[in-house]
Amino acid sequence: GLISISLNSGIVMEFKHTESDQKKLVFLPARSLLLMSGDARYKWEHQIVTRMTDTHNGKVKKRGLRVSLTLRTALQLPEDGGKELEL
Repeated sequence: GLISISLNSGIVMEFKHTESDQKKLVFLPARSLLLMSGDARYKWEHQIVTRMTDTHNGKVKKRGLRVSLTLRTALQLPEDGGKELEL
């Protein structure tokens, strides 16, 4: 899985499904916690697109400085079956 804490400023994260190319935009407010596991972690790619503004609830907001702390589980080498290791 993945855990990310967003500090200082909110931002829009883009999710794209790996099989269908479906896209979702999710606003991560300042001081929010994001937890991704299962399909959310492994069937959806995620990114923060480089731009000067984000649109959320119909309002355009200038991006501020965002600081995040992200922890991910590591995958073992294929000869170990590709299972997740506990952090």
